[in-house]
Amino acid sequence: MKHALFPNIEREDKARAVRVLLESTTQGVDYYLLLSLAVVIAAIGITEANTILLVASMLIAPLLYPILSLGLGIVLHDASVMGLSGRTLAWSTLSAALLAFVSSLFVSEPAESTREVIAAMFTPSLGYLVVAVVAGVAVTYALIRPRLSEHLPGVAVAVALLPPLAAVGTSAAWGWWDVVFSAMALFALNVGGIIAATVIVFSLFNMRAERPTAQAALANHEDGARSMTPQPEGDDTIAAASAGVAGGPAQTKDS
Repeated sequence: MKHALFPNIEREDKARAVRVLLESTTQGVDYYLLLSLAVVIAAIGITEANTILLVASMLIAPLLYPILSLGLGIVLHDASVMGLSGRTLAWSTLSAALLAFVSSLFVSEPAESTREVIAAMFTPSLGYLVVAVVAGVAVTYALIRPRLSEHLPGVAVAVALLPPLAAVGTSAAWGWWDVVFSAMALFALNVGGIIAATVIVFSLFNMRAERPTAQAALANHEDGARSMTPQPEGDDTIAAASAGVAGGPAQTKDS
């Protein structure tokens, strides 16, 4: 059933959105490569208090997808989707903060004036929460509408996800613990706002009906992962030997 406010949303568009979201949430070399590059750029941006570099890092980072898919999993009431999204988000969070920490060990601690600027940048406020909710609504809607997908990078810049994580790592390396806790709170605030908005929008679009699509996408991912895992040669040898033993008596009986 289509919601009256959105009469042009086709079921295929919703199914495509689910597949794209879960594929983008899957952890892999490409995902962590982009995340690592974005963290390095963000760490440099924080060190120099350069907002342009912080914006560039937000354009590259794929961190938004596991947050959106976590909201999708809540709407679907699917533990597998929530588990995949939660694991990806947790590993991404830890990896980003750790990489930023290590990167900051090779640079000198910024001046006190820069510290004050950085602390002000990552102080949580009601305005950040409002932006996170609005951006969450925008990016979720754009994800469902194929013609709006080109606007996703612009929406990703609207909400700060990666810079607070980079600030956690860099500030911990420099011993700025007040900035560490402030940046952690800002990241949690942004994640919570996006998830809340995603749950609302996906519920309005009745995305729960796409649970079979999500389960099929996860099954395809698991099959692909198993096919890429090398099997021990001994397994094939044992299987062949077992087949030979099983066929031996039958051949003797026929003769």
